[in-house]
Amino acid sequence: MKTLHPVSRLQSMLHSLRTGSLRRQLAWTFGLALALMLSVLVASMLLYQRSFLYRQGTENAMSLSRALAASSVSWVLANDLAGLQEVVTGVSATPDLQFAAVLSLRGEVLASTQSAQVGRVFSDAVSQRLLRSAAAPQIVLDRPDLIDVAVPVMAGQRHVGWARVELTRASANASVRDLQWASAGGALGVILLIALVSNLLARRLTRRLDHLMEVVKETGSGQGALRATLSGDDEISLLGQKINRMLDALDRQRSALKLAAITFESQQGMVITDAQGTILRVNQAFCDTTGYSAAEVVGQTHRILKSGRQDAAFYRAMWDEIGRSGTWQGEVWNRHKDGRVFPAWLSITAVRGAAGEVTHYVGACVDITARKQAEEEIRLLAFYDPLTGLPNRRLQHDRLQRAVVASARSGQYGALLFIDLDNFKTLNDTLGHALGDQLLLQVARRLSACVRQGDTVARLGGDEFVVIVENLDAQADVAATQALRLGEKIRASLNQQYDLAGQSWHSTPSIGVTLFGTSPVTVDELMKQADLAMYQAKSSGRNAVHFFNQEMQRVVTARVDLDARMREALRERQFVLHYQPQVDDAGRVVGAEALVRWQHPQQGMVSPAEFIPAAEESGLIVPLGRWVLETACRQLEEWSRQPAMQSLVVAVNISARQFGHSGFVDMVATTLANSGADPQRLKLELTESLLLDNLEDTILKMSTLKALGVRFALDDFGTGYSSLSYLKRLPLDQLKIDQSFVRDVLSDANDAAIARTVLALGQNLDLEVIAEGVETEAQREFLARHGCLFYQGYLFGRPMPAAELTALVRQENENQLGASSIAFETHAASAPCGGLPS
Repeated sequence: MKTLHPVSRLQSMLHSLRTGSLRRQLAWTFGLALALMLSVLVASMLLYQRSFLYRQGTENAMSLSRALAASSVSWVLANDLAGLQEVVTGVSATPDLQFAAVLSLRGEVLASTQSAQVGRVFSDAVSQRLLRSAAAPQIVLDRPDLIDVAVPVMAGQRHVGWARVELTRASANASVRDLQWASAGGALGVILLIALVSNLLARRLTRRLDHLMEVVKETGSGQGALRATLSGDDEISLLGQKINRMLDALDRQRSALKLAAITFESQQGMVITDAQGTILRVNQAFCDTTGYSAAEVVGQTHRILKSGRQDAAFYRAMWDEIGRSGTWQGEVWNRHKDGRVFPAWLSITAVRGAAGEVTHYVGACVDITARKQAEEEIRLLAFYDPLTGLPNRRLQHDRLQRAVVASARSGQYGALLFIDLDNFKTLNDTLGHALGDQLLLQVARRLSACVRQGDTVARLGGDEFVVIVENLDAQADVAATQALRLGEKIRASLNQQYDLAGQSWHSTPSIGVTLFGTSPVTVDELMKQADLAMYQAKSSGRNAVHFFNQEMQRVVTARVDLDARMREALRERQFVLHYQPQVDDAGRVVGAEALVRWQHPQQGMVSPAEFIPAAEESGLIVPLGRWVLETACRQLEEWSRQPAMQSLVVAVNISARQFGHSGFVDMVATTLANSGADPQRLKLELTESLLLDNLEDTILKMSTLKALGVRFALDDFGTGYSSLSYLKRLPLDQLKIDQSFVRDVLSDANDAAIARTVLALGQNLDLEVIAEGVETEAQREFLARHGCLFYQGYLFGRPMPAAELTALVRQENENQLGASSIAFETHAASAPCGGLPS
């Protein structure tokens, strides 16, 4: 016999688990579940033990390094390398020691347990990173096979060297391996025990199920007398009892079916007549449908059910069809015994004798009242609003189309009014949707009362309604006056107080109006025009009636075109970032604000004032803001490799729409990780407006990013809803005085007072304050006198490409280096302890 491949054996085992007997499935499932739990437990224990041993090794290495650092400081200060070597040799017996060494600040090995290292300079990347780091204990390497740590050798506050220790993890790894073998052996034994117990439990659980299966099998083969013989209150016993009751019911149904086969009982009303149409027999369903008993209709003709809805011609056509084809079916209106008329579906079949003559007619009748009602309900749902009963969007579209055609034919104008309730969401949020529905019902009634019999009032959805008015005047100005008069009538009606289940409520509408007449226009264009006019009414302060005009259309068309061009600009990489310097009180560049610019291939540089508001409105600000953040972070990472630029902080503006996006935090974290930028060099500038919506969510997002190291500045502070209540809760680092205050700080007492207040507030809250828009030295001096330490504006530099800012900072550093070189040399010459830098 062939030996199955391990994969084939596993597939066979899984197939058996899915399709085998319940006993096998229970045994496998229970056994696998316990085995899996055991495996997870053992793995967790092993992982914990390894982690514990590794941490213990790290602590031992760090303790040894601290002891070596403490013992070495005096020898390093004395420059006694022989004594230092004795100190280092004293730790050479430490178990798992790879090496222990004392390094100078330049990386030279002053003493080591490995004599070959003495005098060498550690120039590898890891050691160089250690030498550049701050004077604090460092984990240089942390690998499964070894741990390398370093502790600074400190002489008071002076850093004079490093004590470095590298231990192997051979002992820890050996302990882990021993524990693995022991755990594997124990787990195997437990798994075998689990398999045995699982099999025994499965046999016990399925024994009585086998009995029930035998009962069902015998019943299926026709042995209906067999019953389950299980007692008890458990689930299997109760199942057996239910099976017994089901079998008893099955026996009763068989008996009933035998009796029903003798008759022609059915759910349809059945009637048999002779060749002359005299009723011979009916079933119970016929009696239930018509209300007549069998005794009342036998001997009568079908005329007993005539409703009068169909005329003689209908019945002649019906009998002609029966004479030709022997059958007929269709809808008829029958009269119930109680006098009401109901629709029915009637089928009549002629029964012929051996000679082909008609001997009987068999009719089947079904009451279709419920079906007719369902059809009517479907029609209403398809064309009418279920809440208000007004025509819905589909029927409104059809009626508007017909009105446009009729207006073009008659030469008379018509009008379309688009009505939106102001602040309807406030009602739903404060009083609930039930009262909101009551308001919509009352609005629908008031609108219907404002129009004529032939006009249309429709509800598009939510709080949007449409009124279609036909047969206005043939003169456009007169028709516009009529439409305006109707709009004002509707506005006045909807301004009246509403009674919502005892609650008094006031609501106002914003109404957009457009005319249609002899000029060809589509329904979609009319709806767009009325919608634009309605939004114009909203923009003008709500509770107003506005007519559509072509200028409004041109503005919207231009906005749509701008949106399309911006999307193309994103695809074609037409956007660029410029950086405006941010300086400290000494004039040094300490940061830069990233500002997006649009370099259009034909139009040149497009003003941000033109495309940023459009991007905000269209939602394009989200992908554009993501591109700005990604580009700024890549620039940060590039600058981090340049000594002159690596300390700069880059500020990126975040829009309210971008910050409110559900994936904003993850997007920032991913961008930082992908770019490799230092989060502490990234500052996100938020505006006050985004703080007003869901303050708790804002604080949570800011705190999450703050934990990564990201800094936050509050932009345009003082121009919006400045409040200490949120200012003290937000994890901010900086306040930014808006340029509108800085511009007139020397000539406007109010602006000067605001600037001084913001500066004092920043000092009291321990927040940096930066003033933007500084253009003159007099402005800077005023701000400096009142404690301002950071500035941004044309006085220090306009927004510029990254390369220009790099050149500016390098030039600034070269100037400062030249001015301070003499002082630096004097300081180095006077350094104590053999010239070691302090």
